[in-house]
Amino acid sequence: MAWQDRPYYRDGPAANNPLMWLLSGSVHLFTLFGIRVRAHASLIIIMLLVLLFGLGQGSTVEVRVQSMTILFAIILLHEFGHCFAARSVRGEADEILMTPLGGLAMAMAPRNWWGTFVTVAGGPLVNVLICLICGVGIYLISHHVLLTPASI
Repeated sequence: MAWQDRPYYRDGPAANNPLMWLLSGSVHLFTLFGIRVRAHASLIIIMLLVLLFGLGQGSTVEVRVQSMTILFAIILLHEFGHCFAARSVRGEADEILMTPLGGLAMAMAPRNWWGTFVTVAGGPLVNVLICLICGVGIYLISHHVLLTPASI
C-alpha cells in the first residue's frame, strides 16, 4: 500500500476542501462521441482573467468572449482530430484535457509506425481543413463585396 492510499492522508482536511481542484484538478465539461472533455482549473482561471480584466487582446467584452470561444473551439477540434485518427487505425482515445497551453488528447495509437503517424497527423490535418474553410469563406465574402456596386 502506498502512502497516498492510507486513509489518514487521503481523508485529511484537504480532501474536504471544495476549492482544492484549483490547484491540481479539472472540471468535466461534456462527453461527445465517447470522448470525455475536461478543462484544467488553470484554463478556467486564465479565461476568467481575460474575460473580466481584459488581459490580452480585445477592447470589449464581446470581442474577448468571441476570441476565447473561437480559440477553445479550434483547439478542441484539433484534439478531436487526434482522437478520431487514433480510432481510425484501431487505437484508443477516450479523453481530452484542455489546458492554457492547448489540449491533450489521451490517444493510444497501435504500436506501429503507420498508426503513430496517422494519430499524430490527425490534429494538424484538422487545422489545415479549418484554414481551407476559412480561406474559402474569406474569398467568397471579399469577392462578393468587390462585385456588388457601392450604394450611394
